[in-house]
Amino acid sequence: LEMLKNSIKEKEGIDITTIVSKTSLQQAMRETVETDGISLIIMGTTGAHGIRRMFFGSNTSSTIGNSQVPVMMIPCNYHWKKPEKIVFATNRFEKEKFILDFLFEMADLFMSKVEVVVFSEELKKESLIYAEDSRNLSEYENMISKKYNEKNLSAMHLTGNDFKQSLSDYIEDNDIDILAMVKYERGFWEDMFH
Repeated sequence: LEMLKNSIKEKEGIDITTIVSKTSLQQAMRETVETDGISLIIMGTTGAHGIRRMFFGSNTSSTIGNSQVPVMMIPCNYHWKKPEKIVFATNRFEKEKFILDFLFEMADLFMSKVEVVVFSEELKKESLIYAEDSRNLSEYENMISKKYNEKNLSAMHLTGNDFKQSLSDYIEDNDIDILAMVKYERGFWEDMFH
């Protein structure tokens, strides 16, 4: 760790702190977040292709499932480039300031375009739920555009038979650099990452 710390300082000019703990990774991160006021956890992952293979480790899913601060996952084969497109996948039309502020501060930092996507199952395309989601998406796009003065915001209603596959296809087809989601229930994340 000391060698890595010195290497990062030498190459990037960034001061970092290293921690060695005898507790579990999750407990060590939780304690560090609380004691040092950490506002973002960044982890490397072992997956390389598409959303299905991006997150495999139990540490990754445990961190997402238990963290009280945003978690950013970086695939091991990722080569840095300025993120130009961020997709925010939601079906709950989050309005909470702490969620949206973080997302749009990151977008502003990189001058990235934000795309909001909502997913509906193909079978429900003719249903009232689909129509309501479409209406909500339009209202949500307008609300965010005004609140965050976003001129590069767009919204898309995805349909398909499988959320993960539809989202993965959208990310690949549209050269998305960052996927942003909000965690809600543990079962979803366990299914998503395993």
